[in-house]
Amino acid sequence: MSDERYNWKRFWCPRTDNIDLSDRGYLYDPDSEYGHIYNPDVVTFESIETIQCLVLLGEPGIGKTRTMDAERNAINTRFEQEGGTTFWLDLRSCGSDYMLFRKLFGSQEFVSWRNGTHQLHVFLDSLDECLLRIDNLAALLIDEFKNCPVELNSPEAQEMKAYYLKLQERENKANSRPILDPPPAERIASCLDECESGNLSAWWHLNREMTLEPDRARYGDELESDLTVLPGWKVADAATKARIVETAKRYVLEQDPKTQEWLGTNTIYPIAFAGYRALRLLLQEAPDFIFTLPTDVWKKWAPIILAYSTSSGVEDENPHRKLTKLAYEHAPDDIIRALLVMIDKQNEEHDHIFITREVEYCWDDRLADALLNNAEDEKLKPVCMGTLLGDLLDHNVDEAKVFTELLVPLPLPSSEDARNRAIAAARALMIHAKDAGWSVVGPAIQEDNEFGREVISAIAYNAESIGKRLTEDQLADLYVWLVRQYPHAEDPKHDGAYTVEPRDHVTNWRNSILHHLQERGTHPACEAIQRISHELPELDWLKWTLWEARNKTRRCTWELPQPAEILKLAGDPRRRLIRDGADLLEALIESLNRLVVKLQGETPAAPFLWNVWKKKDEKKMYRPKNENTFSDYVTIHLSEDLGGSGVIVNREVEIRNGEGSGKGERTDIHVDISVQSSRGKVRDRVFAIIEVKGCWNPKLDRAMKTQLVDRYLKDNCCQHGMYLVGWFNCNQWDSKDYRKEDAPKINIDEAQKKFDAQAVDLSQQDMRIKAFVMNTALR
Repeated sequence: MSDERYNWKRFWCPRTDNIDLSDRGYLYDPDSEYGHIYNPDVVTFESIETIQCLVLLGEPGIGKTRTMDAERNAINTRFEQEGGTTFWLDLRSCGSDYMLFRKLFGSQEFVSWRNGTHQLHVFLDSLDECLLRIDNLAALLIDEFKNCPVELNSPEAQEMKAYYLKLQERENKANSRPILDPPPAERIASCLDECESGNLSAWWHLNREMTLEPDRARYGDELESDLTVLPGWKVADAATKARIVETAKRYVLEQDPKTQEWLGTNTIYPIAFAGYRALRLLLQEAPDFIFTLPTDVWKKWAPIILAYSTSSGVEDENPHRKLTKLAYEHAPDDIIRALLVMIDKQNEEHDHIFITREVEYCWDDRLADALLNNAEDEKLKPVCMGTLLGDLLDHNVDEAKVFTELLVPLPLPSSEDARNRAIAAARALMIHAKDAGWSVVGPAIQEDNEFGREVISAIAYNAESIGKRLTEDQLADLYVWLVRQYPHAEDPKHDGAYTVEPRDHVTNWRNSILHHLQERGTHPACEAIQRISHELPELDWLKWTLWEARNKTRRCTWELPQPAEILKLAGDPRRRLIRDGADLLEALIESLNRLVVKLQGETPAAPFLWNVWKKKDEKKMYRPKNENTFSDYVTIHLSEDLGGSGVIVNREVEIRNGEGSGKGERTDIHVDISVQSSRGKVRDRVFAIIEVKGCWNPKLDRAMKTQLVDRYLKDNCCQHGMYLVGWFNCNQWDSKDYRKEDAPKINIDEAQKKFDAQAVDLSQQDMRIKAFVMNTALR
């Protein structure tokens, strides 16, 4: 991914002064013809680099270091030409006061300066990232610099004195504000007199005079569109305000804004701007007059109404958009013509179209057709075309959707311009189309990974909005693609404050998709996560995401039992509703208790679990059947008891033996119950695994952990397990069977307590283990 940087010129402003961002939230170019009027305190680095002690402030990550790095060569050259030297130090590398002293005050450049007569310019970067406390760092710097005396009559001392006097002069000027002569009120009255005598051009001078305060010689914000917030209006009496309103009416009716002289240029044309302020004032102070203006008046002022720069505040935008809407209602063709001119200008000078937001409340078929025709113009830069297409898609213009999709054909175009337009169109679809345009964009990024990376890196900041408009399957496709193109191992690592780059946005988007699927709480979302897990088996932790997603889905889709199910529950105490794995474990314990009754009942079934033989003239001998046979016996019982008999009334039941990893090993039982839709599709599943052991097993005391927990449940979305022990200890057991000697010499109750304690210890926040010691002994 390219690390795109913009070679913008940086400007600096004293932190106590103001910055005017009235150009739609942007800084008026201080180098432009009128830029200094709006931001007189904004300066370049060259104009302040001679200040003896200069501190450059700014929020973390805004580019202070990069700016100084860009200036570094020019600064070094400039100071060297003047006979001085420079020393640059990144304070992040200073972990102690000793390290700072050695790197700065012990440096060759500093020592050479102390022993010489030239100037040294020290640049210290990352003050806030130094490992020393700020107050300690400042004290250390001050103390050491104090040890570098300057001779009183030296050129350096004279320069320092001159700079000090300059600062004093500036401070004195700021503290002594002379009273304006004549005062603002007289200036306003004089301008009103001129206007009323027929010189309407004095109106815009009146606007300027209204920005003055009695104790400030400098004009205020000359681009403020609301005259009623200016000092001149606030202190004016009722008669003066009435005169201003009447003069505004005349100006609107009689003045020519000379649109052809400024529209499509970067010229701030005072006559036209003053007309907008008059309309804004009348909208507030004389709305009846505004609503009765004839069409020809709206037509002449329509361009400046559209073009006037307002701040981004809601209070300021509401009147502006009201005026724009009124102008469009009375002079739609004039608004559209001016809009297209300004689009062409912004296309020429920028990589974005801003002006379309001014017609947000004017949308109709005529405006949509004009913008779509403009978007189809090949003179439009691809990124600017994308902006217009985004506006059209936001307003659900079907023709725009069709045109945008046609710009992303398969195979993708090879020419640079067509490819850039395809990228811009894909971005517009993903961000603005109701369906995120995935039917078109998805196949394109799958076909061309580089194309996909260019699209994704530019839209990742808007991930949340896009994710909401994609289906579960589409999110799964996107996630798999993102993991393969942006592997977790290549994610950027950050310490402390950092600048968020496109790759960071992509990382956040990729990681958020799983959470988004999980939080949807739908069965398709679970299926999507399961598919992701199959396609990316290396991400073994996905089983936990799937487990959480199924729990969420179970909570979101749970339905009240049907009346027939409730009647079944009421009619048979054995019947159970299963909501989750915990309910399933309880149902299994109840079923196994019923099996114990069969084994030890009036006609006991326990002998079926024993091998018996009798030699001639000898008594019968009994030995337990192997663990696999015991496991099969339990499986048959559970299938009949829980499945066939309808004990579980709200789910389909599947019980099967597992496939052991060792020779003859298949002693685990898998219980899988599901809820099916009317169409037979599985809506929900609950799982449990039963590990079966005979009491003679040499691993009996540790298999609950080593096999059930660490093998079967560890890498499984199933997190509910049972440890079933067949307790065969009895007198009938053949003493010659070696297994009898391996069986624990405790009774069945003691064994149950022992394994219950193990189960409690091994159960975790999301994992539940139960133990059941089954009496399989002969009576």
